[in-house]
Amino acid sequence: MMKYPVLTVICLCVVQLSFGEIYKVATQDEFYKAASVILPGDEIVVANGNYSDWSLTLNANGTADKPIIVRGEKAGKVVFNGEVRQPVLKLTGSYIQLNDLKFEGCQLFKTKGTDVVLIQVDAAKHCRVTNCVFTKNTVDAQFMPIVVVSGHGDHNRVDHCHFSANFNNQEVQVRVGKEGVSLYTLIDHNTFMDKDSVTWKGNNGGECVQIGQDPILLGNRYSYATVRDNRFIRCSGEPEVISNKSSGNKYINNYFEDCHGELVMRGGHECLVDSNKFAGGTG
Repeated sequence: MMKYPVLTVICLCVVQLSFGEIYKVATQDEFYKAASVILPGDEIVVANGNYSDWSLTLNANGTADKPIIVRGEKAGKVVFNGEVRQPVLKLTGSYIQLNDLKFEGCQLFKTKGTDVVLIQVDAAKHCRVTNCVFTKNTVDAQFMPIVVVSGHGDHNRVDHCHFSANFNNQEVQVRVGKEGVSLYTLIDHNTFMDKDSVTWKGNNGGECVQIGQDPILLGNRYSYATVRDNRFIRCSGEPEVISNKSSGNKYINNYFEDCHGELVMRGGHECLVDSNKFAGGTG
């Protein structure tokens, strides 16, 4: 008669072990305290509110089955704004997922020797930025992106994010350098919209997506990025809405509407451009 209660207790223990810890934070100190003990399957939840002057690095390792999740308490209610002089969030490590954060009205100021960005995925593997919002963010120098995938990493992803009314900046950049190339980046199911022309000399530095930066010296480096199933609506930051400057990349099933710009093979080799659609605009 006792076998059923014992079985029930065992099942409850298994269920309890399948869930990670949840750390709710509202300050940088609380974030770093949680980051120091976080394990695969755990979550860091940023409390609803407005935040400025944050600069965080998360160097942690989840697993494919149990990623580490950093998320806003409620989508659209965790807002980063104000002046930015260092990366707001930098992910290094593996299997980290960033969800439900909003960056609105941030003003990025170039600092010598520092990547001043909103989110940087650096030398990371299998990390993901998803369901985040970037709107009305500006920079003070040419060729500054707001989201960067960089370093010697692989299989990182930016997906289901919303970029709107960002000005004078590049929005998503995959960096291709002499020392490191992030391989197999996937940029998919994002919306880019209402991007006005940059004010920089040469009308240059306002791409929505840039894969590689130096088509002459480094265009033959293979990054194997895929940009697919994105929507670009009224994106006129510069003549290149998407700029390819490296090799082995794929651009599939993207939709462009009323954009004063193009999907440009600026450099590189062996790239695939397939099933993209253009409606209105010029280019």
